[in-house]
Amino acid sequence: MRGFRNKFYFFKGFVGFVLLVVLVCCSKPEAPIPPEPTKQSEFKADYGPDIYEPDNSFKVVGYLTLPGSGNGRSYLMEQDFSRMTHLNLSFLNPNSQGELMGLNNFDLEFAVDYLHKNDVKVFISLAGGLIRESTLANWKRLLASDKRSEFIFKISQYVQKNNLDGVDVDLENNIFNEVGNLYEPFVLELRRALHSYGKAISAAMYPISVHSAVTDKAIDAFDFINVMVYNLRGLWNLNNVGPHSPFSMVGDSYDFWAKTKGVSPKKLILGMPFYGWDFAREKSSTYAQIISLNPLNAYTDNVEKIYYNGIPTIVQKVQYAKEHFSGVMFWQYRHDSADELSLLSAISQTIDAGDCEVMLFYRDQDADGLGDPLGPKVSCQQPDGYVANREDDNDNVKV
Repeated sequence: MRGFRNKFYFFKGFVGFVLLVVLVCCSKPEAPIPPEPTKQSEFKADYGPDIYEPDNSFKVVGYLTLPGSGNGRSYLMEQDFSRMTHLNLSFLNPNSQGELMGLNNFDLEFAVDYLHKNDVKVFISLAGGLIRESTLANWKRLLASDKRSEFIFKISQYVQKNNLDGVDVDLENNIFNEVGNLYEPFVLELRRALHSYGKAISAAMYPISVHSAVTDKAIDAFDFINVMVYNLRGLWNLNNVGPHSPFSMVGDSYDFWAKTKGVSPKKLILGMPFYGWDFAREKSSTYAQIISLNPLNAYTDNVEKIYYNGIPTIVQKVQYAKEHFSGVMFWQYRHDSADELSLLSAISQTIDAGDCEVMLFYRDQDADGLGDPLGPKVSCQQPDGYVANREDDNDNVKV
């Protein structure tokens, strides 16, 4: 009897097992569990009201990549920053914890204090055009809704702690493709944070287009926009050799931003290059390097297959900006020459000339009626000791 009962239980168990297998094999697979939605950040910063006071002055905005070693004190003290109104220290990016990095041991406290004494407002510029994959991953993670508020708080505290005047947002290229719709909420919240401390927010933007991530709301968040009116051509296409920042590009950029996008000219800053593209050697060259080959290169926009902006074109652009934009910007300060052929000097002289049609004049120290090309001056009227030609190759003072 026990043997029969055992066989019965065995048979019953076997049948149950077969039925279980049939049910498992023939049943529909369960729908995959959708991922949980990104959690909103629990971090809440207690920002005050908007106390930012708009700056409606005509701006001269420069970018400066920081020296690679040392604290930068000696470098700063050798420069003349009196000819600009704003300086963007470039570039800072977040590490995995959201802390801003990239100053190369630069003495930021000294730099800000020194620049403020020269009446220059100091911004930090975030991101930049060339971003490593690891840094890109940090941006994407920190701009997500569960990290964004804390990251923005860290940025605002960095600005406060270092007595900075604002933040320049230079997200572009592959960053836009990764962060996408995270861009708008980032800049809107960053504006709120900065304005609560009376600090400004600016952006670097393309000349005649915007990425789909840059919405109208995002554009409205910026106090002013540095329009990068250059890189129409470059080394990324060696079959398209030619000017990368022609004067014609200026009008096209104004039409796009002021007319197509409807941005007030009071917020638009005209960007100009202090560098050129050398298509023959497949490299970039600074303006200082280009005129070191021949000082007369300062008066043209190309030498062989090197394309750049010389003094006459820079002057022409500043003249246009005085009528249509609210300032000028240049990339970058360390590319300029440190002599009288300086592009920044030409910018400053053109602005100081006021509302008039300016011309280039040249120093005539030996009073022979021939001007020294190494001593240009932008002015409305011919200054004493200057002439309108630059034909003197040996302008020695007469004894």
